[in-house]
Amino acid sequence: MGEKYAPHIKLSVRRDGTSFFGPGIAELLELVDQEGSLKVACARMGLSYSKGRYILRRAEQCLEFPLIEIRHGGQGGGASVLTEEGRRCLTGYREIEREVTAYAAGLFESRWRTNE
Repeated sequence: MGEKYAPHIKLSVRRDGTSFFGPGIAELLELVDQEGSLKVACARMGLSYSKGRYILRRAEQCLEFPLIEIRHGGQGGGASVLTEEGRRCLTGYREIEREVTAYAAGLFESRWRTNE
C-alpha cells in the first residue's frame, strides 16, 4: 500500500563474542560531546548515570583505552570530554555504519522484489 521496504542494519563491534560498541554507546558519546557532561548525556538518553558509566567502562576495558575524560568539580564545575581515541572510535564507527547501511540498501534494492 505504498509502503517502501528498506533494510535496517544495526552495527555492533564485538570482542571475544561480546558486543561492546554499537548505536547506544555512539549516541552516548555524541551527547557527551554536545553537552560536556556524562550525567546530562545519560539523562537525555533516559539512562541512569551508573548504567551509562557501566557501558562506557565496559567499552573502555574492551578497547584498552579511555573514550572520555571526566574532569571532576571545582570552582568551574566538572566536565566530560571525548578523548582523542574516543573521537576517532566514534567517527570511525559512524563512517562504517553509513557505508554498511548504503551498501545494504543498494543490495536490498537490487534483490528484493515486491508488488509496489
